[in-house]
Amino acid sequence: MGETVAAWLQSAESRAWRPRSRASFLSHVNVRILPRLGPLKLAEVGRAHVLGMLDRVTGGVTRNRLLTVTRLLFRWAIQRGLITTDPTSGIVKLPEDPRDRVLTDDELRAFVGAFDETRWGNFLRLLLLTGVRRDELLGARWADVDRDQGVWTIPPEIDKSGRRRRRGGARKVALASAALEVLARQREENMSRGLGRAPWVFPTSEGNRPHRDAVKPTLNMLRGRRPNGTTSRHKLAKKGEAVIPRDANLHDMRRTVADRMLNALSVTAYVVDVGVLGHVKPALLGVYAPSAPLKDTRAALELWSEELARVLRQEPNIRTRTGADAE
Repeated sequence: MGETVAAWLQSAESRAWRPRSRASFLSHVNVRILPRLGPLKLAEVGRAHVLGMLDRVTGGVTRNRLLTVTRLLFRWAIQRGLITTDPTSGIVKLPEDPRDRVLTDDELRAFVGAFDETRWGNFLRLLLLTGVRRDELLGARWADVDRDQGVWTIPPEIDKSGRRRRRGGARKVALASAALEVLARQREENMSRGLGRAPWVFPTSEGNRPHRDAVKPTLNMLRGRRPNGTTSRHKLAKKGEAVIPRDANLHDMRRTVADRMLNALSVTAYVVDVGVLGHVKPALLGVYAPSAPLKDTRAALELWSEELARVLRQEPNIRTRTGADAE
């Protein structure tokens, strides 16, 4: 199995994986597949071995992703004539409940206030001000940011929604004035750390691109846990104090941005979906409708940045006040 996995990871099929997919696949290979199946011979692996590996995974989503990677491996082996049967055949994925968590005003203030005390304060604010994904922002480079035009171009290799050929061009992220101010602060912080020449907006201490899980230790500690996400079971262990909701994650920022724009600010669904979130348009719209105009996206993000500033200042929401309240 170990030799088979090594050959698979060097094959033309695996070299065609997108960098983000490859990182995720390698995590499953190194953490789960090799430790459990690696000592076996390829022909010895049966459904019971695969199910035994899957049963050790608690999260349904993680289990399903592990099954996908394992299935890719064995189907590749079948195509190469190494085996004749797929031990993952007949194993079904578990149902996945779509996550719908959005943050309240108090939770937004808690997140921003807590992260501002860490090195990731500007990072979290930009997540909120742009609506981009965590990995996209971690891969942001200064060379792709046009501060004069207020546009950040996301290279196709880190754009989860699809490559250039599906979008019709590289994804353009409009930067509101508040986002440009945060970027200016981040530039100054990089200079103060001696990282002014680093190409990345959020470089490591060595000037490299941060790992996709670089923010996780900080997130766990703010949840009142250890950096690795665990808690001590010893009865005398001091419980960590959570300063942010323990059930919220960074992707909830993106969902919250979309929810507020649609339901509180009445931004059109097309601008939110295509312009802000950067989802690839359906085939019909891809042919007959232009991309969401950058000026409309920027206007929507400016409106949202004003709303976020109101939330952080704890000012009343005049958009939802009744006539009696306004009087």
